[in-house]
Amino acid sequence: MSDSTADTKDSCMIQGLLNEIDEFRRRENLITTSEECEAEEKELRQLLYALHGLIIKQRLQHSLDSEEQRNKESSLIKACPKKLTHFYDFALTH
Repeated sequence: MSDSTADTKDSCMIQGLLNEIDEFRRRENLITTSEECEAEEKELRQLLYALHGLIIKQRLQHSLDSEEQRNKESSLIKACPKKLTHFYDFALTH
């Protein structure tokens, strides 16, 4: 999946969650018991947690894809005296 496709998918999911949160806000549920209150709180917390995760994911991805980050990576690679071979595999096993 390309970055723009993932970004579009994330944006659609964010908009969907915002719509669900707005629907939640507009509902006129009467809360008459502590259980109903807890259920409402749980539902809203789940929506907000999902929204939070998607927004942070999107921001991190934008940061990783930025020109500034690519320049930092390029500088780091150029500064290394030897080629970094199998670094990813080493990092996963240690």
